[in-house]
Amino acid sequence: MDPEELLQRANEGDMVAQYELAEHYGKLLKQTDDETEIYQYSLDAMLWLKRSAQQGYAPAMEAMSELEVRRTSEPPAPADPPAGEEGEME
Repeated sequence: MDPEELLQRANEGDMVAQYELAEHYGKLLKQTDDETEIYQYSLDAMLWLKRSAQQGYAPAMEAMSELEVRRTSEPPAPADPPAGEEGEME
């Protein structure tokens, strides 16, 4: 299904189309280095994923749960510097 048709169905409340549209924006996000597009595609993907999840679509709910876990998990501790480099000054 093309993105225009997905958008139409998503706007009509189709939770599967909303999820698929979120996936579409996620794919676009991976294909760009443009900061403006990254920002917009991120917002669009989250908007449609959230709407789909709010309607109870299980894959969207699962994806939202995974994103929440990633967002709230602690970042890994920084690696220890290699031996002999700690505190060296030139």
